[in-house]
Amino acid sequence: MNVVRKDQSYFFLHGGGFSALSWALVSSNISHLVTCRCAAVDLRGHGDSVTTDDGDLSSETMSSDVGNIVKALYGEDPPPIILVGHSMGGSIAVNTAFRHLIPSLIGLIVIDVVEGTALEALTSMQSFLRGRPAVFKSLEHAIEWSVRAGQIRNVESAKVSMVGQLKRSVFYIILFTSVQY
Repeated sequence: MNVVRKDQSYFFLHGGGFSALSWALVSSNISHLVTCRCAAVDLRGHGDSVTTDDGDLSSETMSSDVGNIVKALYGEDPPPIILVGHSMGGSIAVNTAFRHLIPSLIGLIVIDVVEGTALEALTSMQSFLRGRPAVFKSLEHAIEWSVRAGQIRNVESAKVSMVGQLKRSVFYIILFTSVQY
């Protein structure tokens, strides 16, 4: 019989071009179903993340980031962690698990990922991000675009997660990209 510890944590990794807020509805629903902690981070080059080299989107670097973030959050004795990744985040989750970067890892969930394809996509991520509109008239326009373009299919999720992909200027909503993009 498996016993779930109350300090069990789900650690979410978003897909390319998204942010930690992509997991807002999922983590809310999970935390209503089971006693756990949920954490999601903006991976390098995404959302509000800031690193010395946001352009290094290699699987090795990003999985090392994940291991370092878990260590910074929980110290030397992290709780049991279930790592959950979508698309690019799934590839990073697999690499993180393979390299044993989270000593307390008890589960791995990957969603919509084909390992080889997702790893190859890391190198083309910058061109993908450059292909998205750079400016929107409002947050509502950005949400509408994300659903219409198929980037996000759930309108409620788009309302939450698009906020993490945008920054506000004086006159327009600008799709968040780091200097390298």
